[in-house]
Amino acid sequence: MTIPARSAWHLPDYSSANPYQRLLAEALERRGLRVHLRDSFPAPEEWRAPGAPRLLHLHWVHPFFLAPPGASRPRWLAGWAKRLAQARAEGLRLVWTVHQVEDHEGRDPAFDRFGVRVTAWAAHRCIVHNQASAEALRRITGRWRGVVVIPHGHYGGAYPAGRTRAEVRAEWGVTDREFVVLFIGSIRPYKGIERLLSSFREWRRSGVRLVIAGRPQDEALRRSIEVAASSDSRILFRPGFVPDGRLREYLEASDLVALPFDEQVSSGSAILALSFGCPVMIPDLPTFREMRDWPGVNLFTPGSADSLRDGLERSASQVRAPAESIVAAVGRWDWDGIASATARCYTEGG
Repeated sequence: MTIPARSAWHLPDYSSANPYQRLLAEALERRGLRVHLRDSFPAPEEWRAPGAPRLLHLHWVHPFFLAPPGASRPRWLAGWAKRLAQARAEGLRLVWTVHQVEDHEGRDPAFDRFGVRVTAWAAHRCIVHNQASAEALRRITGRWRGVVVIPHGHYGGAYPAGRTRAEVRAEWGVTDREFVVLFIGSIRPYKGIERLLSSFREWRRSGVRLVIAGRPQDEALRRSIEVAASSDSRILFRPGFVPDGRLREYLEASDLVALPFDEQVSSGSAILALSFGCPVMIPDLPTFREMRDWPGVNLFTPGSADSLRDGLERSASQVRAPAESIVAAVGRWDWDGIASATARCYTEGG
């Protein structure tokens, strides 16, 4: 069955925090398909309006079916299932990009898995970024038909150039000879910040610095980082949201981005760093299987502080891969090719 698609709703709209949706939308629009980013699920009267999109592309769906505090969990989840069923019954096409199979925070595992199953089976097509995510989706939902692997696109050009490496390092109080490990972005427990702090403090090498730039999830996490920084002068903590105008310059001023995740997550954070020529330290998880042999990719054993510390030592001791080769490797995942594959999901199959 072929369904023509000339416009689509993409939701929820996270483009203010992550350019992924904007980059995909721009590439789709170059192919003649108009994309409408929105936060909420459309009401029936919206999709029934003349000229309204007949395609819903879902992205980060967990907020739609995980009930907020005080709300009835069964009722909230039933409402989500009802909306999906009604959209399908009225002829809308549903596509879901599975950025995360399970909720990273583990807030309500039983209801989370049920919501994932409901969404997966309601979608005409499920898009995952790697084979490991396809396998995880199948394990949780039993869905394997109509699951399409489309890689996560690179972020080259998505963030503006900022100050020079020397200027940023001068602000940090870091010399050009020092080896800088960067942890950047939202600071949440599942991202392994506590393990990174432990491994770094046990790493007794001189001439190394750890820069932590981002907003902690809560005060307890913030205080833990502050205590570590006060007891080790090699650690620099820059709390707060990192604006787009600073993100690229922070990456380009660093020698390694540490991503000490505790669990299987999207490869987006690693792709962001690599897009600007900065090597990464990532856990040896199936999510990153396709990236293992890329220049600039360094691995450690998940859950092991010792392996992470040893990985930091290897990274500081080896000759850094040229930024050009790092960018070229990740640049193979270009947005026009991704948009082409995505557009096929909009029109092919039932």
